Amino acid sequence: MFKELLKELSESNKVLVTGSYARGEQTECSDIDFQIRTPKECILYGSRNKNIDYIIELLDRNDIKWNSTRNGYISTVGEENGAITPLEFYDDFHRSKNKLQEVEILGIKFKTY
Repeated sequence: MFKELLKELSESNKVLVTGSYARGEQTECSDIDFQIRTPKECILYGSRNKNIDYIIELLDRNDIKWNSTRNGYISTVGEENGAITPLEFYDDFHRSKNKLQEVEILGIKFKTY
């Protein structure tokens, strides 16, 4: 289930990996941080980032429990909810310094932010 979720995220091009994974500094305790891309039309017209809705639908479809403490931010709880590693999605992460161009998570390639 978790690997399928990651594969769908990678193929969607709606997210980029950031944080410790993007820098190649992750540990077994690291969560996976995703920058949610904002479509140009949402920026131009000041509308809600529709990619956030996509992420929510994807998590629900994969039976992964999530919560949101502020607009544009989604987090999962971890292994007991179907996700091996906690995930964080945010549309306002800061770009990682010294990042790799691409990372592989469970054999799935992601571009980085």
